[in-house]
This record gives sequence, structure tokens and C-alpha cells, in this order.
Amino acid sequence: MPRLLDRCQLGELRGRTIATLSKGTKQRVGLAVALAGDPPLLLLDEPTAGLDPAQAAAVRALLHELAADHAVLLSTHLVSEVAAVCHRALLLRRGALVLDEPVAALKGRGLEATVLHLLEAA
Repeated sequence: MPRLLDRCQLGELRGRTIATLSKGTKQRVGLAVALAGDPPLLLLDEPTAGLDPAQAAAVRALLHELAADHAVLLSTHLVSEVAAVCHRALLLRRGALVLDEPVAALKGRGLEATVLHLLEAA
């Protein structure tokens, strides 16, 4: 447990109630709880939403670390988040898969423009 608290940068907060924590710290507590069972897959919905830039960077760095030991599936509306965190992008439009490609390939032809074009397509 101490390693998990350190990994999520929570060690110094041990013993505090969650109600007293900032939104970013609560996000990291959620990640720690999800990791406690050592799952093979982490499904995260907007893990950096509402965080200040420093907290968002810390969560992104943690996600990169976690990807070494876990499959991480990230749901987000932020193309910049996909570019910063993901290796592969899947895009759903009205429940249908319209894109499944490596992020590096998408960056090469304009990630945001490609996503916007696919979302606007009928």
C-alpha cells in the first residue's frame, strides 16, 4: 500500500478525509483505489478534467507509468489529451467506430483536423 500511495503522490496525505482534498488529489485517490486490486485494464473517463496544469501533467505522467503494467483505456473529448497520453486512438460517432489508428500516424496528417472531419461527416 505505501508504494501505491507514493506512485499516486498521496503519501503525505495519509489520514486525511477525502472531503478535505482538492479535485486533482481526489482524481489521484480514485486512481489509487482503481489500482489497489492490480487490474489488468484501467478504464478512465476524463481523468484530467477540471485539473490545474500541474495536476494534469502529474496525472498524465502517472498514466504513462501505468501503461507499462496495465492496459489503459482513456475516454476523453480532448484531442490534446489523446495526443499527450495515447498510443492508439479510437473514435466513436453515434456509437459506431469511425477511426482506429496509431496516434503517431494521425499526428502526421493532423490529428485534430482528422478528428473534426470524421465527427462532421454524415
